[in-house]
Amino acid sequence: MAHSMINPAVEPVTPETISELLNFVPTADMATLMTVLIAGDEEKIQEQIDYLHLQESFEVEQISQQLWRQVVDHAALSDELKSRICIQLAELDQRLLDGRSDPYLHLSRACLHISKWLPTGAVS
Repeated sequence: MAHSMINPAVEPVTPETISELLNFVPTADMATLMTVLIAGDEEKIQEQIDYLHLQESFEVEQISQQLWRQVVDHAALSDELKSRICIQLAELDQRLLDGRSDPYLHLSRACLHISKWLPTGAVS
């Protein structure tokens, strides 16, 4: 009975639809952030952060959470390096929870620190 109430003109609900509704950063955009972090180009890192946070309006908390997942799942990174990066992201989260300063600046700072630790050319 409920099926007959569905409007066929409405698009089906997909994982992408749910991700968009929950304001998740698209996987491709997070992959780009990880790529520029690994490359270590500070200008490109800042451009990607600007794109995600300022242009696309993703929350710093969401970017941080998804970056954490990217790091943890990255096969080419050592456990020690993953731990170091996760500590940096935890410090970012703590600053955000404390309400200290500008979230954008804290994200930029964390990403620049992380990029210094990542081996250039690491692949996932």
